[in-house]
Amino acid sequence: MKKLMTLMVAVVIMSMAVTAFAQPGSHDAGVFADPGAASSSIILPAFVPTFFYVLGYDMDGLVKGFEFLVQISDPAMTVLARNLQAGALNVGSQDNFIVGAGGCFPGDGLWYQMVQYQAGYFVPTPPSDTLVCLGPSTPSSFAPAVPGYLQCDGSLVPFSVAQSGGGVYPDGCGVINATDPGQVISTTAESFGAVKSKF
Repeated sequence: MKKLMTLMVAVVIMSMAVTAFAQPGSHDAGVFADPGAASSSIILPAFVPTFFYVLGYDMDGLVKGFEFLVQISDPAMTVLARNLQAGALNVGSQDNFIVGAGGCFPGDGLWYQMVQYQAGYFVPTPPSDTLVCLGPSTPSSFAPAVPGYLQCDGSLVPFSVAQSGGGVYPDGCGVINATDPGQVISTTAESFGAVKSKF
C-alpha cells in the first residue's frame, strides 16, 4: 500500500511539472493528456492504465462528423478503450476514425473531445518518448488526405496542427513518458505533412 501511494504521489508531481497550455488556433486538433488541452505530455507508468484525449478546437459552425487516423509509435502500448461521445458512431476501424457525431454540435471557440483513449504499458519498464499523432483516415474525404471534419452544411474543413511540440517533439502529438517534458507545448505551427515526415 505504501509503495502504491508513493507511486501515485510521484505521478501527480510529474504531471504537475509538465503542465503547460497549448496555444489553440482555429480548427486545431491534437492529442492531449487532459480534456482541457493543458498538456500533451502523458505520464504512463508501468501497470497503471491512464486516459488521453484526441481534441478538436474551434471547429466553425455546427459539426456533424470528423475523420483521422491515430498513429501510435510503439506497438507495445496496450489500448484498453476508445470512447466516443454519446450517440457518435465510428464506421472506420479501431484507430481509423470516420465518425458521425449522431447530430450537429456547436464547435465554435471550444475544445471538443472527439475520442477518449484508455491505455497502458504492461511491461516492467515502459519506453520513453512514445508518440501518439494524428494522420489522415483511410479512406479520406480530403485531397490531399489530411485529418478534418464535416460541418452540418456539408462543408469539409481540414484540421490544423495544435501547437504543442516545443521544437523537440512533433506538434499535434501526445508524448508518452517524455524525456524532455518541459518542451511538449510550443507556439510554432506545423502542417500535418511535416508531422508525418518525422515518422
